[in-house]
Amino acid sequence: MSDLDASFQASGKAANVVEAGDTVTIVFTRPPANATNVKVEVIETAGPNDVRRTDLSLAVFRGSITSNIFKLDPVGIDPLDTNPKPNPELPKIPLSDSPPKLSIKFDATSGVSVVPLPDKEREDLNYEIKLKITGSVAGKDDSFVGQAILKVNLTFDVMIIPTMAGQTRTQQNTHEFGILSDNAQWGKQWFDHAPARRALVELAPGASLDDFRNAIKTAAAKAAKGDVFLLVGHGGAGGFRGLNQTVFDPVPDLTSGLSNHKNTVTSDVVALEDRATRTAPRVWVTKATNPASDDKQQIDNLSRRWEAMSDAGDSLRAGNVKRFVIMACNFAKDRAFGTRLAKIMKMTIGGYDKLLAIGAEIFSNPSVTLQSAWISADPTLNPDPDRPTAASTDRNHKSFHEVPQPIQNFNP
Repeated sequence: MSDLDASFQASGKAANVVEAGDTVTIVFTRPPANATNVKVEVIETAGPNDVRRTDLSLAVFRGSITSNIFKLDPVGIDPLDTNPKPNPELPKIPLSDSPPKLSIKFDATSGVSVVPLPDKEREDLNYEIKLKITGSVAGKDDSFVGQAILKVNLTFDVMIIPTMAGQTRTQQNTHEFGILSDNAQWGKQWFDHAPARRALVELAPGASLDDFRNAIKTAAAKAAKGDVFLLVGHGGAGGFRGLNQTVFDPVPDLTSGLSNHKNTVTSDVVALEDRATRTAPRVWVTKATNPASDDKQQIDNLSRRWEAMSDAGDSLRAGNVKRFVIMACNFAKDRAFGTRLAKIMKMTIGGYDKLLAIGAEIFSNPSVTLQSAWISADPTLNPDPDRPTAASTDRNHKSFHEVPQPIQNFNP
């Protein structure tokens, strides 16, 4: 057994599983009285379903042990060293703009070091971390390679996007096809930027509400304590561009004109309980004492959409999804609509109170066209003052792969 044996602890106890963002302590089991040139390397091992099949060094801490206590070497104490190494050293690894992180310390006085975790390759919902420690004890080289694995669980987000394959030439020539194609491309860019903690679910144009239910179930099964984003169509608050109700698309629709889409969630849908009583799942009875001849037909049409959103909420909550975000134009400006929908789904929902704009940026050397997404007060302005100008020259700009902010949240 090595004199440099060590393990991870969290909250004063041995740690086997933690969450990304947590703080863990590296504790030497029986530290020697003294040790020099000690290097503590934090390594991510390759999991059974990871794309990468080799270990990856995440951080190297340098220090020494004196009187049985490990201390990090201070940085920059040698006046002749004009380029001192940081401590810890963080190797260059593929990272997104906002990677998950693990905070590491050695004792109450050592301070906390934040170690980013690689998220540019697919992971198996968690990182598997181990320790490798080398040093000199009593003048002899010693080493320890930990066999115990610390699992760091990921927060996993999922986005539902349109799938544009299989459309006819006539459909491909429609205005709606172009918009949905841009949505689909942006969603794929979002996924490609951080596939370790993101996933996609596709929904075809013309999908039914049952298809929507199935897509939500699939997304909920993939998500892990994260968000599910819906990027499949249009939205708008009452009064916007002639809309008489607040509305959004739960499924992609190639029909021209939002008012002509047959599966939209509207103000009348979320206010259905003002008009009818739900006596059982999918059974609604009018409250009107003298109902009009088409009252039942209207209630049936509204209730099928109400029930779809209620079922979606059930699936998302069962999957421990944190939030359902509807990426559609300014429906969130209608606060009453958002609150009613959150109550129907019995969970937090999010959306935009301005317009969600998506537009192309063309780059050369190498040639590529990327879709940029931003929140706009009025995209009819040319140029749009809200469009990120830096995206025209920076192909790594966050507008190509991060969900635009701010998102307005509604709680039940």
